[in-house]
Amino acid sequence: MPYATFTNLLYPSGAALKALTGRALGPLAILTYLMNAVELQFAIDPAARKIYKKIRPVQWAAPDSIRYRKDRSDPSWIVHSRRNDDQPDNPDPANSVDKGGVVAFYDSPGLDVAKFSGHDLWRLFVVQNFKSYVVGDPVKGGPTETLCDIVCWCSITSLFNSNHNIDPVPKWERGEGNRAAMGWADIDTDYKRYTSLSS
Repeated sequence: MPYATFTNLLYPSGAALKALTGRALGPLAILTYLMNAVELQFAIDPAARKIYKKIRPVQWAAPDSIRYRKDRSDPSWIVHSRRNDDQPDNPDPANSVDKGGVVAFYDSPGLDVAKFSGHDLWRLFVVQNFKSYVVGDPVKGGPTETLCDIVCWCSITSLFNSNHNIDPVPKWERGEGNRAAMGWADIDTDYKRYTSLSS
């Protein structure tokens, strides 16, 4: 039986739920980083404490992509980067909490728009997928064990430059489709879901 169960992905829609990490959640801007700040929570069966120590979250960065549009008059999207594999992306211990009955962690995927400075781009669309779960080390010794099913979630950073063709210094704002949610976002087709991304 699973000793841990996923319970919540907190983003703005979960504002009524308490963020155990104490971090601000939702669209976040720090310097040139535009991110979607979230908290994931897992309920821990009390029986797990007798069997496992160092119960903690684990995460993998799954497929992701970055696309951009050069000009508002040109509907074509250009692939800046695209990755299909999984890479370790474990939460920083400083961003994780263990409250006994709940283990939670904070994450803030997104984009450093400074990478695109000097280019008068119109749109940026970033798709990031993640796989998260909880593990523990057996008290009796042995290899680390997985305590729950893998949870898939995604972050979409959808941006438009309101200074496009006006000022060489970009002003990036959130556009349609910006979100963090449960499930998987297709790195090749998700942007096509939003009609405003063609305008």
